[in-house]
Amino acid sequence: MNLVKQHKSFLILLLSLILLNSTAIMMTPILLNQWINQDINIGIRQVGSIAILLVFSYIIQIILIYLREKFALNFNIHQATSLTKKFFGLTYDDINTKGPTYYLERIAISVNSLYIYLTDGFVQMVVNVIIVCAIIVLVLTFNQLLAVILLGLLPINYFGYRSLNKELQKRSKVMQEETSSGWKDILNLCKETDYIKQLATKDALLETMKEPFTRIYSSIAKVNSFAQGISATLCSFNELMKNLMILLLAYGVIVNGESPLSIVLFSIILPLYFNAINGITNANLASRDLKESSRFIEYLDENQENSGTKIISSIEKIEFNIKNLSIGNQTLKSNIQGIFEKGDIVSVNGDSGTGKSTLMKLLPKFRVTDTVLINSIDIRDISNESLRKQLVYMSQEVPIVTGTLRDNLFLGRAYNDKEINQLIKLPILQSILSNKSLDTVIEENGANLSGGEKQKIALSRVIFNEADVFVLDEITSNIDKETAGEIYKTIMSINEDKITFIISHDKMHLPYCNKVIDLQ
Repeated sequence: MNLVKQHKSFLILLLSLILLNSTAIMMTPILLNQWINQDINIGIRQVGSIAILLVFSYIIQIILIYLREKFALNFNIHQATSLTKKFFGLTYDDINTKGPTYYLERIAISVNSLYIYLTDGFVQMVVNVIIVCAIIVLVLTFNQLLAVILLGLLPINYFGYRSLNKELQKRSKVMQEETSSGWKDILNLCKETDYIKQLATKDALLETMKEPFTRIYSSIAKVNSFAQGISATLCSFNELMKNLMILLLAYGVIVNGESPLSIVLFSIILPLYFNAINGITNANLASRDLKESSRFIEYLDENQENSGTKIISSIEKIEFNIKNLSIGNQTLKSNIQGIFEKGDIVSVNGDSGTGKSTLMKLLPKFRVTDTVLINSIDIRDISNESLRKQLVYMSQEVPIVTGTLRDNLFLGRAYNDKEINQLIKLPILQSILSNKSLDTVIEENGANLSGGEKQKIALSRVIFNEADVFVLDEITSNIDKETAGEIYKTIMSINEDKITFIISHDKMHLPYCNKVIDLQ
C-alpha cells in the first residue's frame, strides 16, 4: 500500500503550500540577519515587511486547512469503505471469534492513522527536515558555535525518539487490541435498551462494565505515561539547550558588544528549530501508527475467505454427501445425504446442538466442505459471489437501520415507483402499514418494531430477489402463531421455482414440507 504514490498530486500541492508558508516564516529571521549585517535600523518599513509576511503565512494556513478537510472527506470515506469491504470478506469463523465491533473499531483507528500520516506526518517530515537544514545553514553564517550545538542536537533527538517509537509501536499494538475488544464488550452490554431500562438498579451492570473500562483506559494510560515521560525528558533537554544558547548570545552582547538584534533573531530561530524537531517527532509517531494499521490491513488481506472461479447463473439441484458434520474437532452428525431440487421445501429437524444451523451454513459457504454439490459441481469450485446471488440465508437476527420504514425495506438497494407500489401491496406488510407509513422513522435496533414485524421486513426485502434457494433459520422463533402463519404462507406463494430449507422448533411448517433432513 503506497499512499504517497496514490495521492501524489495532492501531496505535491500540499507540500508546495507548506514550503511556501515555511519560506514566509523563515524570511523573518533571514531579513533580521541581513539587517544586522548591514547595520540597518529597524523602522516602520521593516516592521511592515514582517507584518506582510505574517499575514501571507496566515492566508496560506487557512488555504491548507480548507484543502486538507476537503481531501479528508473523500479520502476517509474511501478508506473506510475499502477496509469494511475487506472485513466483509473475512472468514466466517474469524469474524465470529473477535466480533464485528472489534474489527470496526480497528478500521476506525486505521483510517484515522492513514489520514494523519498522509496529510500531516509525511508532509511535515519533509518540510521540517528542510526547515532544520535551512536554520543550521543560516546560523552557520552567523555563529559557528551555535550551529554546531544545533547540529549536535539532531542525533540526540533522532535516536532518542527512534527508541521511543520502537517501544511505543509494541505498546500501541496492545493498546489498539485492548481498546477494540473492550469497547466490543461494552457495546454488547449496552445494545439491549429494554434490558437496561427494566433494571431497578444499574449497579451490577456498571460493575460488569468496570473490567472492560479498566482494560481500555489502563492500556491507554500505560502508553501515554511512557510516551509523555520520555518525551518530557527530551523536551526538557531541548529547553535547557535553548536557554543555554540564549545565555551565550547575551554574553556575546554584554561582553563582546555584539548586536542585541542577535537575541531577537535567535528568539525567532530557536522556536522554529525546536518546533521543526517536534514536527519530525510527530511525523515519526504518525509513521508508527501507520505501521500498526498497515499490519492490521495485511491481516485482513491474509484472512480473506477462499472463493472458487466457476460462475453459476442458477441453482437447479443441491446434493449432500457429508460423512462427518464437524466444527473444529467436534463431530456433530455423520452420514448426511440428500438430493434437493426446485420446488422442494425441506424441514431440517434436530434438537439444539445437533448441527442444524451448522449444516445450513455450508450452503452459502460460511464454512467450506468438500461434500456439497451445487448443480453437480463441488461447492468449493464455485465463485462465492455467484453462489450467494442465488441463495438467501435468513435468521432470527434481522439487521434494522435507524431510518424510515422505506430505508429498511430496501436497505441501500436502488428502487423505483413500480417496486414501491408492488411492495406496499404485499399481504405480509399490511399489518405493519396499518399503523405505520413508509416514512415512519424506525428507531435504533428496531425498538418500535415487534419481532414479527422485523421478520416481515426481512422477508419483504427478498420477495423480489431472484435467488433460487431460501435458507430460513428459526425465523419464526419468539413470534406469535398468526404472524408465523403469515410468513409461511408468503414463503409458499413464492416457492414454486425455489428450494427452501426451514429450521424451526415449532411444527407449523411441517405440512408445507415434502422432504426432511433429520439430525436427531
